[in-house]
Amino acid sequence: MAINSNKAMNIICMKWGDKFPAEYVNRLYAMVSRNMQAKFRFVCFTENRTGIRPEVEIQELPELELPPGSPERGWRKLTVFKENFGGLSGPTLFLD
Repeated sequence: MAINSNKAMNIICMKWGDKFPAEYVNRLYAMVSRNMQAKFRFVCFTENRTGIRPEVEIQELPELELPPGSPERGWRKLTVFKENFGGLSGPTLFLD
């Protein structure tokens, strides 16, 4: 599959809670920036933008309704399959 060089590829990640600090998002961005030759749009879905570098586009962390008492095991990642997720279109890579 050829990628249209005029369209930026979406690179996305999610960060919620305090398990991982903003530095993890910043490192992901830096690694992509160093190694990606094509245009890209780096988006982090989070409830806390504090400490995340300004080059990273921030979007609100999507809600996911789970039954009460469900353990937190990364279920929020399933929201990437929602229609029109984050208003993104085109090739998208989710980095975990």
